[in-house]
Amino acid sequence: MTIKAVIFDLDGTLVAMKLKSRKAKEKFIQKIEEAGFDVKSLNPNMPSEFMIQLLVTKYGLSRDLLMRVLDECFQPYELEAAAEAELRPGAREVIRELK
Repeated sequence: MTIKAVIFDLDGTLVAMKLKSRKAKEKFIQKIEEAGFDVKSLNPNMPSEFMIQLLVTKYGLSRDLLMRVLDECFQPYELEAAAEAELRPGAREVIRELK
C-alpha cells in the first residue's frame, strides 16, 4: 500500500502546547459581565460550549456573537502557546520517516 498523504492535528500529536484556557475563559466572563449580564452562573472551569449554551438559553444571545467574543479572548493565548510550543518526543523522527 502506498501512502499518498498524512494529516496531523498538531496540538498533542507533533507538538505540545500549553494553552492558558482558564485565563481566556476568565477574560470571556469579564467581557460578558462588562456588557451588563449576570455572570454568577459561569465559571472558567466550565467547558466553553456549556457557557455559550447557558448564555444563549438564559439571555437569548446570539451563539455566533458569543463564539466570536470567545475566539477573541482565546486568540492571544493561542498565539502565545504556539510561540512556546515544543516538539513532542519522536516527532522529528516520524516526519523524517514519512519523507
